Amino acid sequence: MHQNLPLVVRSADGKEFFVPHPDFISMGNDAIGIVIVHTEKGYVMLDVENVTAIEFERAESKAPQK
Repeated sequence: MHQNLPLVVRSADGKEFFVPHPDFISMGNDAIGIVIVHTEKGYVMLDVENVTAIEFERAESKAPQK
């Protein structure tokens, strides 16, 4: 998460959480740590075992479409 790019966290139940910058997400230090995804409405706490993917947005995907 040190790429300073927006990312999407996908959970096992099919939900997706957009994270505009890695500063809006944190992980606990323990083996069963929790991922905290901050949203406009508050935050969501996910068990790390329920995270199925973390996808980073590329800069070119944010470019305006022609």
